[in-house]
Amino acid sequence: MKKYLFLILTSMFMAAFSGYNDLVKPVNTALAQNDKIVENSINETVKHQMEYLQNYQKVMKVFNSVKTNLTEEEKEDVAGIIAEKSIEYGFSVEFILAVMQTESSFNKYATSPVGAIGLMQLMPVTGRALAKDFGIVIKDKKHLYNPQLNVMLGMYYLKKLSDRFKDMNTVLAAYNMGETAIKKLKNRKNIPVFRYARIVLKRHKKFSEI
Repeated sequence: MKKYLFLILTSMFMAAFSGYNDLVKPVNTALAQNDKIVENSINETVKHQMEYLQNYQKVMKVFNSVKTNLTEEEKEDVAGIIAEKSIEYGFSVEFILAVMQTESSFNKYATSPVGAIGLMQLMPVTGRALAKDFGIVIKDKKHLYNPQLNVMLGMYYLKKLSDRFKDMNTVLAAYNMGETAIKKLKNRKNIPVFRYARIVLKRHKKFSEI
């Protein structure tokens, strides 16, 4: 009798233990998956921070090697914007710096004969339209001389053009000449490599070597 009782109790215990495992297994799996998600998130954050720091240091290195009327605080602010937005938009910081030098020679007060303004040489009408996407209302075009705002909008404009035209030669031509001029050229089978694009690419290479 005792032998049978022992067997019955043993069977009940094994069944209960098996059921416990069945209950715990999904929980453990969920916890493991959650740990993996957290780990991946941390890795992505660290990767982003490292890339941001590298970008920031590259921009500051260039700013400190060229002639510019940016203050030290403005250099740091603009470097931060370029570092962050380059990651978000998929540009290299050298590319943005090459466009900036070609447009304004790093002169925050640069004004073109046709009225383009600031580091990234934005036309007032273009700057106002771009700013609206950020919920910013530009009442006076002089606000576009603000280096931080000008660079943020200029990079955003390059991103919009790159999404639209894909080919970087065409993107740069559209940025320099205006989208209307490029629309007319799009009817041609082969768009030439524009002088402006060649200059930007040359400066891009130069900054990559600094």
